[in-house]
Amino acid sequence: MGRYRIYATTTGVYLKPLSYGENDAGDVPKAVASDLEGLGVGGVEQENISKALDDGEKSGLLLTEDTPDDFPGVCWVDVDDEEGAAMLTITSPLGNGCCVEESDIMDQLQAAGAGDFTILHDAIKQALGKAQKLDEPYSCKVAERSDAQVQLDISPDKLEVRLATKDAHGGAELKIDDILKALEEKGVTFGILKEDIEQIVADKSEVTDALVAKGKESINGEDGRIEYHFDAFAEDVGPKILENDIADFKDLGLFESVAAGDLLATRIPPTEGEEGTDVFGNPIPAVTGKDTTLPVGKNTEEGKDPNTLVATAEGQPKLVGGKVIVDELLDIRGDVDLSTGNIDFVGSVIIRGAIYAGFEVKAGDSVTCLDVVEGAEIEAGGDVVLKWGMKGQNRGVIKAGGDVMAKFIESSKVIAGGSVIVEDFIMNSDVRATKEIKCSGKKGWISGGHLSAGEEVNCKVIGNETGVKTEVEVGIQPQLRVDYHSLKMRLNEIAPKIEMMSKTYSQLEELKKKGLLSDEKEEMRYKIMNALSQLEREFEQGEKQIAEIEKILNNSHGGRIVASEIVYSGIILTIGSLKECLYEPWKKVTFTSDGNEIQMSSL
Repeated sequence: MGRYRIYATTTGVYLKPLSYGENDAGDVPKAVASDLEGLGVGGVEQENISKALDDGEKSGLLLTEDTPDDFPGVCWVDVDDEEGAAMLTITSPLGNGCCVEESDIMDQLQAAGAGDFTILHDAIKQALGKAQKLDEPYSCKVAERSDAQVQLDISPDKLEVRLATKDAHGGAELKIDDILKALEEKGVTFGILKEDIEQIVADKSEVTDALVAKGKESINGEDGRIEYHFDAFAEDVGPKILENDIADFKDLGLFESVAAGDLLATRIPPTEGEEGTDVFGNPIPAVTGKDTTLPVGKNTEEGKDPNTLVATAEGQPKLVGGKVIVDELLDIRGDVDLSTGNIDFVGSVIIRGAIYAGFEVKAGDSVTCLDVVEGAEIEAGGDVVLKWGMKGQNRGVIKAGGDVMAKFIESSKVIAGGSVIVEDFIMNSDVRATKEIKCSGKKGWISGGHLSAGEEVNCKVIGNETGVKTEVEVGIQPQLRVDYHSLKMRLNEIAPKIEMMSKTYSQLEELKKKGLLSDEKEEMRYKIMNALSQLEREFEQGEKQIAEIEKILNNSHGGRIVASEIVYSGIILTIGSLKECLYEPWKKVTFTSDGNEIQMSSL
């Protein structure tokens, strides 16, 4: 049925048809007459109502000039399709009639088909305010039709395009082409995220900051850098973890060593980088990395590969003032203890403090200690120099490829490839020197232990008044005698094994001849045969080596033992293969050998 509104002003009662057609000619006039009666408006013929409906589509038609005392305010909405606007008309009430409320306007918007338009709430509030006192109907726009809206925001670096949308209100819904067209209008041609755009449209929800295009950032080249092959910044210092997960706090890895030719550093050249593209398709240039140079320092040089740095000497690699150097001397400016851990260095080592018991110092060249050495182990490819000496505590060991020089040696084991030169005393120690042992300083005293020199033992005093057992031998390389005793012990060890295995093998051979040998026993026979053959070869070679050493020992009678003050009784002297025990003291004496007996001569 057609729509209409009845309203009243001070000049009369009016009829405003809103939608009316031929099909409504029968019903609508009756409905209007009924509404007029309900509003207390009489005297209006139905014929006049029909005429008003036919003639008054666009404006209200006066039905009667008789104005009721009380009449409600009225509103209606017309939609202007051409402008896409919803126009509100509102009247003031008469007398005690009710005023129009906002909900009435919203209902009229829905009835006019403008419920999904964009509502202009401020205009509605203004109209409601004016409707408090109007002489004539007041009209204004309170809603408007709007298509879906697209807004693009391009980042300052031109690498991102972000989308904000507003839903359609009575107008065209958002389409993929709307967004693509907006991008085209902005000149965006690169990095359009079509799948993301399709999803935005499919979701049918407003977005405020959706990424719809993304450029490709340029990647700047990396600067050239130096990769060090040693701990240049001392980052890996810490105790070594043993297999049982126990930390060895004597192995801290503080002092790294390298040999000549070792790789110290590699120069990694800079890279050019990768060009980028902004959303407009423009190239974004990349910055090429800065170059660097090899940090060539003392005892280092460029390798065969010009991007490598190698050592030209043995020593400790260090990074000093931006240069890599190899220090041939490791200078420990304190004690060797838990603060340093054990020392293992390819060059020379100088220790300005003490070396405490239980620690090890190894050097490819010399070792110098300026303070006392306790029950520690020192191993050097060259000389060992102890400014004070060694209190070995029966576990101290010195092994030197060259000479050993010390103020004193006590309760220690010393093996020197050269000579052992001691200033004060050697007491209760095992000392071996390829060349000579000298103890001729202020005290020059040797007492207790075993001393062996290839050429000479020279001191002031040997032994003491109590007759402490002291063995001194010369004329044989100490290591040769050590090898001799080791071989004898080894042969004594394997001889019974050979005898036992031979018996077992013979028994198995007998069973084999009788055909009584099982597969398991055959495997045993084969293993015993191989092991026995190996032990017999070792025994034969050992006998030959022992015979050769004995020949050398029997023919050795060089070397001498010199005591410039006294040799006490109880001393056992060995020169070459000759041995003699002294039962009385001798003063200022030299002992030599003619091959048959040990001879004594006064100094």
